[in-house]
Amino acid sequence: MKHLILLFTTTFFVLFLQPEKSASQTLETVYVLNEGAFFAGNASVTKYNPATGNVQNNVFFYANARPLGDVAQSSFLHNGSLYIVVNNSNKIEVVDPETLVATDTILIEDEAGGPNEIVYIGDGKAYVTNLSGSTISVLDLNANTEVDTFEVGPNPEGIVISGERAFVALSAFGAGNQVAVVNTETDEVETLLDVHDNPRSVYLSEDGMIWVVCTGDFGFDEDFNYDPDLETFGEIHIISPETLETETIIETGGHPGALAFNYSEQIAYLNNSGIQIIDLSTLETDGFLTETSYYSIGFADGNEPRIYGGIAPDFGSAGSVDILLTNGTIESSFTAGIGPGFFQFIYGETDTGTPAYDQPVAFTLQQNYPNPFNPTTQIRFELPESGDVSLSVYNIQGQKVSTLVNGTRSAGS
Repeated sequence: MKHLILLFTTTFFVLFLQPEKSASQTLETVYVLNEGAFFAGNASVTKYNPATGNVQNNVFFYANARPLGDVAQSSFLHNGSLYIVVNNSNKIEVVDPETLVATDTILIEDEAGGPNEIVYIGDGKAYVTNLSGSTISVLDLNANTEVDTFEVGPNPEGIVISGERAFVALSAFGAGNQVAVVNTETDEVETLLDVHDNPRSVYLSEDGMIWVVCTGDFGFDEDFNYDPDLETFGEIHIISPETLETETIIETGGHPGALAFNYSEQIAYLNNSGIQIIDLSTLETDGFLTETSYYSIGFADGNEPRIYGGIAPDFGSAGSVDILLTNGTIESSFTAGIGPGFFQFIYGETDTGTPAYDQPVAFTLQQNYPNPFNPTTQIRFELPESGDVSLSVYNIQGQKVSTLVNGTRSAGS
């Protein structure tokens, strides 16, 4: 783990490394995980090349001469491998991110599992939430095995890591209203935080806050009859990982789903019967970018930022994906598999030959601004590649004041 130590004295000491050449982040490949029809075993992966516009469907099947499984849920990149979570098949496929050839398979032994979302903790350790049950599986990614499980609460879905804690949304399949705070060293639940109805996804923002997207109650009783008195609408609860208190509540209305941050424009995109905009400077909703209701969304940052919106007309026929400019204009579209539900973006670097900072070639910790300050300051650091980062503040006596960052961060600023 990289340790960045800052001293708050009359002078602010930093390590500063000037990049010798520039490299901008270029989107090389987009993988679309298509859920498929539930219990049909027809999940698939679509590969899209942004440079050429080439689209290949069923790439996992053709690379491995076997189906992917039932309900492709999510994925993440780690140590040169792509981990694809296949929910109803109770497994995680480990594949080469260029060819999608499978190199290993992690089986989730919990019979009531249904792996949903995977996060990396450090030293080869990872968690995956088991949506159909009440547990988290502990994974060893060095050996690609499940090593343990522990109880966390009913139907865990989204999960993020902040410091030595995991924050887990407990949806209870729509009846929940809590987030579990897990100690990642002991694998035990420290406490439960009350939030709004049906928390499903959790995100870590650039300033280190925990964003919990609560979909709200759809208003159906036990017999699945709609009752308007039971319906509640969406909220985002922004929680401090230090105090474990909800600092801001954003009333989104509707029944929101996925969230994506666009930090260069200081906005967030919320999938909420259209792409709803949240102003990150005011934390207020600011209208809709589009009125199109997407099944899923993803945001590809880099030198050509784009929004990807998955369309699932039903779960018996092929879906499609819209590629949007950041002003909401649809640039192009392509055909995908059944139920395009998750986007995995693969980036590369392109040398430009002129000094730039959008993709550093060396570790950089820049001077904070403003300095002196009251009550806040901004600290910028840059990573040439993804990795574990710890950023802590110490006073002049050498006592730790606060840990601002402690976890995996992707390459960039």
